[in-house]
Amino acid sequence: MRGGFGYPPFGPPGWRGPGPGPGRGGRRGRSRRPNVRSAVLALLGERPMHGYEMIQELDFRTGGAWRPSPGSVYPTLRPLEDEGPVATATDDAGGRKRFQLTEAGRAEAEPAARSPPWAPSSPRRPSTAGTRSATRGSRPCTRFARS
Repeated sequence: MRGGFGYPPFGPPGWRGPGPGPGRGGRRGRSRRPNVRSAVLALLGERPMHGYEMIQELDFRTGGAWRPSPGSVYPTLRPLEDEGPVATATDDAGGRKRFQLTEAGRAEAEPAARSPPWAPSSPRRPSTAGTRSATRGSRPCTRFARS
């Protein structure tokens, strides 16, 4: 039986059909992602933050290598709030939730702060591609510069 257009019945050679498969957008070539819970605890050990602030901070500290989605950060914050390590306070301006560690959370955040997920496991030379000279708070921001 002939499939038409000069191909076998199930498409051209090498075509595997729709959807991610080996070599078609699967997990090949992607590195393992850090633990969101430990990253959130390590950040909150420094200062109280909004959820979106945490996402931006993790993106900045990993040099864009890891930008957790809101779908992974907020579902991580919810059980932390229920279990007790994290408490929320609503800001007066805008009504946004600001997350902060409780006393019980400080003990849990200590190990996460000692080896935060954004700390390099091996010393590597930072890339200078796509850098800019701007400031981000008190730290220089060197991402997205135009040459």
